[in-house]
Amino acid sequence: MKSFFTQLWNDRALILFEILHAPEMLWQAMAKAPEYRFFVVVGLVALAALLIRAFVRLVKARGKKIFGSVVFLLVSIVAAAAVLCVSYRGASRFVLPEPERLTVGGETVTVSPQYSLAHAARVNTSFTILNAEWYLADDAVCWKLGEDSAAVLWDLGSLREDGSCRVTALERREDGNAISMDLEYGGSDEGVFYSTDASITVCILPWGNQIAPLWNCEPGDTFDPLRYVSISPFGSAVVLENDGEGVALSDELWPGRSDLYLLRRFGEDVVLFTYMGTTSENRNENNNLEDTIKNQTRSFRSLDSLNNEKDQKDMLKTLHTLIDRHFILLTGLGEAELAALLPDRITAYPIGLSELRDCFTFPCSELVEMSGVGEFPTLRFIGEGPDGESCLYTLTHGGGWFNRHSSTEPSEWYKEWSEAYADGKKTPDRSMTAFCGATAVKYRDGWLLNAGLFDGNEMKQNDYYYLTAEPLADDADEDLSSAG
Repeated sequence: MKSFFTQLWNDRALILFEILHAPEMLWQAMAKAPEYRFFVVVGLVALAALLIRAFVRLVKARGKKIFGSVVFLLVSIVAAAAVLCVSYRGASRFVLPEPERLTVGGETVTVSPQYSLAHAARVNTSFTILNAEWYLADDAVCWKLGEDSAAVLWDLGSLREDGSCRVTALERREDGNAISMDLEYGGSDEGVFYSTDASITVCILPWGNQIAPLWNCEPGDTFDPLRYVSISPFGSAVVLENDGEGVALSDELWPGRSDLYLLRRFGEDVVLFTYMGTTSENRNENNNLEDTIKNQTRSFRSLDSLNNEKDQKDMLKTLHTLIDRHFILLTGLGEAELAALLPDRITAYPIGLSELRDCFTFPCSELVEMSGVGEFPTLRFIGEGPDGESCLYTLTHGGGWFNRHSSTEPSEWYKEWSEAYADGKKTPDRSMTAFCGATAVKYRDGWLLNAGLFDGNEMKQNDYYYLTAEPLADDADEDLSSAG
């Protein structure tokens, strides 16, 4: 108890800051759900009314009632302060940290101080139920590629005016380091209401010199990708444009679907951008969204960059915007420059109020890899462990099974995870729980974490993560960065 009050006294400046800034933080947290700001205002007015009432009561008090009024005022102040502190800390989880502007190697970029890991909620749009099991909620993402290079994405929220974009995977493949992003956008165009799910993959090629013949192609030329690179497993691709620095191609996978490929030079490196997706369209004569919703008659189709001029123009515009304003490949970086660019922690980002208690945070000197889609997506990163030693953490996502299979018949491993977490959550591993800030239940060689409800509030299925930590030798980091 003594240590508790000692900690309160030591944190008095921080507590005062949280009290004073709680209204602002609450307002910011409701930016994505402005309909709830009314309740924020009502709550703050109620707290103000409580304090005013307590003060007026003290002013009017006489005789023996003064002591009771003083106690009531003090209790009211403490209660209001506690509510504001808790509200500030809860709301701060929903407000992403402010990105930082840095100039490195003559290039000015925006980076985030953390990787904000959010587990996905199941959605029903176009042909897919869920595009990825988890994603990075940050508007800026920096990923270390090698000992002196990094890829930086920033201002992803403004990539498209009609939708959103988020990073879903950072993978090390045989054909290069790949960054995957999901795009969701929609709107109305000449009486047609559309909703599109698309994905962009950014792949830094290890064999860029092999595509030299492409730089001499003219629009309309046919290029056999299998002669030089494994761009597409289907037939040949048609060159759409070539400006000397970038070549855009499209191949027809089947009638009505053709993906877009754009190869772009970045100094001595070549980066391949791939764009694909599906869209649903709903047309009505009145060009009225309400009629469209009532009608519920949609046509679904794949994006076609080869045969659909509107699709081609829109897809090319998005990729050029990404390359010119939101992406850069930095090479020849020093150790200090890399350290300034890279986030220093991985933090769970809540997608619902019920997840606030389990927003874990781990130190992160390097995010090695993050797989996006599959039955067991994994995230590997390097950071300090509870004992201060450098560790290779592996975080395995358990909710993917429910997104890919029947949720009415859980697999044996999920039952085991669920039972183990339920049995151990009242007596968690104290050391790891204190270290990461979330309930960590000891399980086999690691720990189970509860990321929240993977499908919202429909089925109440927990989205478990399995965490392991392996101590690293001092010279092991370099091998992980290069080998993945």
